[in-house]
Amino acid sequence: MNEDGPESRFCLGCAYPLAHLRGRRCPECGRAFDTDDPSTYSATRRLRPRWPTCVALWVAAYPLLILVLFYGTWWLAWSALGRRPNGSIHDPNHINTTVEAFWELLGCIVVLGFPFAVLGGLALLSGIALEVQGRRWLRAVLLIALPVATWIAMVVVLWNDPHNVLWVFDM
Repeated sequence: MNEDGPESRFCLGCAYPLAHLRGRRCPECGRAFDTDDPSTYSATRRLRPRWPTCVALWVAAYPLLILVLFYGTWWLAWSALGRRPNGSIHDPNHINTTVEAFWELLGCIVVLGFPFAVLGGLALLSGIALEVQGRRWLRAVLLIALPVATWIAMVVVLWNDPHNVLWVFDM
């Protein structure tokens, strides 16, 4: 038995307190433990870090934010002009102040947010390594798949450009 006492036993998978349990499985996550083997439980309550999830959400949200701002600028210009904007004729800085503000916000997000998205992607690699080390394979795959899927979606939508939202680059 552990010399620290039964009150200091926590599940390695979910940090559930294992004190005074009759079974040999964590009731929260189902992970097996043995009270005679300290390597199957933790003496301290360590929760897995949440920063990889936050970083993955930022890296995934960045391209979606770019799409929202491109489409928002296009829609605001269309509603202000009464017709679809044309890049060779209409400059987003001269349509009205709302379109100009959206266009400036888009520029700031692209310029200032891109380095954070790239650095976030690099930080995400270490977060994925933590998940793999903890044998949380599904979580590691989701941390990879969500940002990759949103970046691919942004590239596909902007490449096809079905509504000519990149009208400002038609000059």
